[in-house]
Amino acid sequence: MSNLANTTAVCQPTFFSASQKRFSGIAKQFFPENSTELPMALLRNAGVITGSAALRMLMGSVYKDPRDLNIIVARGNLISFEDWLLAVGYEETGDLDIYLPLACEIHEFRVYRDVSTHDNIVTVSETRGRDILKLIVRSPTTADMTLMTGGGIITLYPTITAQSKSIINHSMLSSNLGYSAEGRFGSVNANRAKLFVDTAFMDNACDDLCPFLWRYARMDSNILVRDWDHRYSVKNIIASSQTKWRLSTKCANRLCTHYKYNRIVGATFQQQQMPATLYDVGNRLVDIEQHLPALTNGIKALLYLSTRSEPVIVNVPLNEGTTIYRRVEDLYAECWVEQRSAADVVADREVLRRTYLCIHTAR
Repeated sequence: MSNLANTTAVCQPTFFSASQKRFSGIAKQFFPENSTELPMALLRNAGVITGSAALRMLMGSVYKDPRDLNIIVARGNLISFEDWLLAVGYEETGDLDIYLPLACEIHEFRVYRDVSTHDNIVTVSETRGRDILKLIVRSPTTADMTLMTGGGIITLYPTITAQSKSIINHSMLSSNLGYSAEGRFGSVNANRAKLFVDTAFMDNACDDLCPFLWRYARMDSNILVRDWDHRYSVKNIIASSQTKWRLSTKCANRLCTHYKYNRIVGATFQQQQMPATLYDVGNRLVDIEQHLPALTNGIKALLYLSTRSEPVIVNVPLNEGTTIYRRVEDLYAECWVEQRSAADVVADREVLRRTYLCIHTAR
């Protein structure tokens, strides 16, 4: 079986056999003498394997053998897992080349090298909290949003991953790292997976997998969850997660029903010439401070700011496709309240949850 993402209930015995064999092969690559200890070491330290090794587990020969083993452990388990690594022949290298967009969710990051061969590399990331999925959803691509324990595997975007396709996550686009045209980053590096910046490549609607929509693993039927050894089940990671996420604040697929929410608004800016001198540059800076040039095809409105005692006059653009203002719903008012922060794409469901008490009033 070359692709576990396409496994059905009809071939479960084959799935169990293929999965155990494939996991054993990956474990022996990094721990030739102690491969059978890896599942328990992960379980004891609330750890999972992600990156190229997890994709190799999921996709088989479609992905090359991993060059390193990327492990994530929950907060408070790094030292314990490090003790096991040292006991089986690894040493810390001191390298701290952490992937920048993940830094906000990583408490500590360490790299270890096989003492005997110096070929095998194991990286260990300790999360800031106990919810490992919150780190996974910040991975650079949808293919990287795959993790496994010693007895199960989860992939958040199984359909496109099984097609050897991957979409760049918001974390890469919002960072200063940029990306190459060939998409040579993340675990798709050196593999044949096709990388896309958004869902515009799709020839059908995004439906429930739209990058604009929030997703919650515990109530999401579109993710793939498979166990081959229930002693090390991966389902507990889903059951204990409170993370909600989405890939982007916009959808670029014109066939998607959520494309309208992009609202590349009908309002336009006046044409401006490129500054030719330092004097022109200085004037342009003044214009920016004064919010010039002004929008055309917009409606004057009063904007009440929490930090101001008086309202300010702003120009509110019309929704995309709207040419005449008739009612408030015709305005794209969200442009004045949209906040660019990490919470735009990853949120904690416990934080968002509110509790209401019933108050009985006297009649």
